[in-house]
Amino acid sequence: MVSGKFSCDVLRQMRENIWQKYPDKWCNNSWALNDNAPAHALLAVWQFLVSMNTAVIPHPPYSPDLTP
Repeated sequence: MVSGKFSCDVLRQMRENIWQKYPDKWCNNSWALNDNAPAHALLAVWQFLVSMNTAVIPHPPYSPDLTP
């Protein structure tokens, strides 16, 4: 089971990887997180993302009616 702490740890590691692998995107803050994972809806995760000024691009959950 994925907890809020685990999700925050994964996101923290992801941020460090972006910082190391894509310094130009990091400096320009030109990256965003495309997210619809239910674990990321936890308050602790949203507080982490807000505190780190991480842009999150929401999208609707999968629906056969919405697919092209």
